[in-house]
Amino acid sequence: VTHPFEGLVGSQDGFADMCVTSPNATWIPQYPVERNIIQTYSDGRWGEREYSRWPQLLTLGMWHKACIPRVDSEEGRKLGAAVWRTLRPGDWEVDRRAAMPGLGKIRGQLMDALEDAAQAAMMRLDMIAGQPARRLEYGRQLVLILRQCVDRMRLLPATVDISIAVAAHVQRLCLEMAGLDVYLRVVLPRLESTLDYSTHVLEVLGAFVNEGTSASSLVRVGVPVFLLQPLSRDVKVWQVV
Repeated sequence: VTHPFEGLVGSQDGFADMCVTSPNATWIPQYPVERNIIQTYSDGRWGEREYSRWPQLLTLGMWHKACIPRVDSEEGRKLGAAVWRTLRPGDWEVDRRAAMPGLGKIRGQLMDALEDAAQAAMMRLDMIAGQPARRLEYGRQLVLILRQCVDRMRLLPATVDISIAVAAHVQRLCLEMAGLDVYLRVVLPRLESTLDYSTHVLEVLGAFVNEGTSASSLVRVGVPVFLLQPLSRDVKVWQVV
């Protein structure tokens, strides 16, 4: 771990006069360019804007998204393979009981696994103790949306693209709730402490930032940070990637 404004690694990432550095990660993800419309791809994900799998620009009040476990982490493996699966048309099958042709659902075994993952995500939120109600309110909103998505996935036949998009949103919400769990149990106590946890870097997505205060705070609590800053000879980078 280096100084928050320096980089163990750094990259221009397509920028002409800017660079991205990280003081506590060994890679630089592609910067998620702001777009007015988020595109849903054939796997139901949002490409580089897929916040459940790709670091995003840190948003005030949404630190938990930076705390979503990585797929290769211990916490990520506990979530089960279904939430990480790349959904494909082969995961969908025609529902012959549907009144209209061409409608179907996610295949039964995968649907069951996603529903189990959703139930586990909701149970984890219920098990978080010692938090004021206001800090759990957003989690309760996620639970409500997740239940609606699971019901729609299980009960309503749809075309293959819509079915995959709904199932992908179930995955997305499960991962976001895992991030909320890590934030409330681990990161928030670190934020409220005066101790330095910079050498205890968490296996989470992390976040892009474009100003120094957030970069310093993330480094102190052990969350991977990707700092977008002006390119100059004063920027210290140990390895260009």
